[in-house]
Amino acid sequence: MVAVLFFGCNPVSAQGWGWLCDECRAELCEGLPYTCDASGLGLGDLCVAKGFDYGTCDGKTDEGGYCFRCSGGCEDVGVGGSCGTVTCTADTGTYCCRDPLGIDSLEEYRCMYKGFDCGCCGGPVGSGSCIRKVTGTVTNKGETTETHMTEFYIAKDMKCEPEPAESDFTEITASCVEFDYGHGELTMTVDGGETKTVKCTSLDELPPEDTGPHCVKFKWGDNIALAEYGATGELTCDSCESCTEAIRNAKKGDVVQLTKDIDGYGGARCIDWKSNGVTFDCGDHHIAAKPNNNLGIYMVNRENNVIRNCKLINFSFGITLESSHRNNIINNELSATEPDREVGISLLKSNRNLIEGNHIRALGEDLVDYVKKN
Repeated sequence: MVAVLFFGCNPVSAQGWGWLCDECRAELCEGLPYTCDASGLGLGDLCVAKGFDYGTCDGKTDEGGYCFRCSGGCEDVGVGGSCGTVTCTADTGTYCCRDPLGIDSLEEYRCMYKGFDCGCCGGPVGSGSCIRKVTGTVTNKGETTETHMTEFYIAKDMKCEPEPAESDFTEITASCVEFDYGHGELTMTVDGGETKTVKCTSLDELPPEDTGPHCVKFKWGDNIALAEYGATGELTCDSCESCTEAIRNAKKGDVVQLTKDIDGYGGARCIDWKSNGVTFDCGDHHIAAKPNNNLGIYMVNRENNVIRNCKLINFSFGITLESSHRNNIINNELSATEPDREVGISLLKSNRNLIEGNHIRALGEDLVDYVKKN
């Protein structure tokens, strides 16, 4: 009997959270400065470098990184320098990563590049996140069961709603291991109806929290749970140009929010829509055009978008969809204050769009309160 998972996702950096050492002592050990007590995992004492186990051993390295794959530390030996029996070159990288524990390789010594292993080699480079911890809960809706491994995937720069396609997810190196808070319990028993907390991590660098949003998928047996982390995905704009740019740069699931009224637009197209799966919310702000033959929002060959709460004034056509499908146009107001102005919503070769709750007026006269699926 398998369980059903419900995850609350709260990814954080790895600082202060290791999973191998119960404790780490500043005690010389086979030429290395620290002794990692891994007895909880049945491994006994391990000889390691400063910064090992993502900071469990005395925090960061002197260069500001953490170590795990380079359990024995990492130093710059320069071009032509020796790393065990290997000579480091510019192509291989000039940092000698030592891994006496064999965590990541059968070779104890490897030439690597600066920034490798969470910055263990020479300190962090760029804005990589190094490592992430994800905590959550698992609830067993069936009978008592045991579990050991959870598969762990991520869809970068995508929200979980709508759920990304299977091809959008990338499997993360080293499956996520469930840990009860009793450290080292690699096999977790979950009774029927019981809920337990789990911790999951990855040896791969995951996207930083200030990017995204990113969708994480956990698989345990036949069960799947999704959770998000990262930026909220809400973008803002205050002009036709900035709104066009924000929508163009938006990712699937993002909301672009208009923050103020736009007056006096005199170009051909105020918003030239270039994305799929994006919501544009005017927040009841208006966009008003000069008396020219122009379009308010123009969309061609696009799908799964939402236009809502917009007041479009004096455009020849406030909203135009051409060869665009499965879009929602909801609660907008389209009006004219100038004579001989055509206003409205134009659908050209477009199917399965929801047009609902829109109000169209010309010179104060109500023409239609439009609710229709096409």
